[in-house]
Amino acid sequence: MRPDRAVAAGTRIWAAFHLPMAACTGLVSLLLTRCCSGPLPWGLVGTTTTAVYLLGASAQFFCFALRRITKKP
Repeated sequence: MRPDRAVAAGTRIWAAFHLPMAACTGLVSLLLTRCCSGPLPWGLVGTTTTAVYLLGASAQFFCFALRRITKKP
């Protein structure tokens, strides 16, 4: 599949921004499993890591949209 229009280099950089967020969620889940024991981590880890990833992805899209709006022609 090929896009209909050319993709700018800045877009590719922003598209790769999810990798640090995925690493951050892995770190959060590791820390939560080290701190909590018993049945609590089953719900806590899944919910927390999903929230961290979604907040990070939302911040990524917000920054990209803000950059696109403030970019001068």
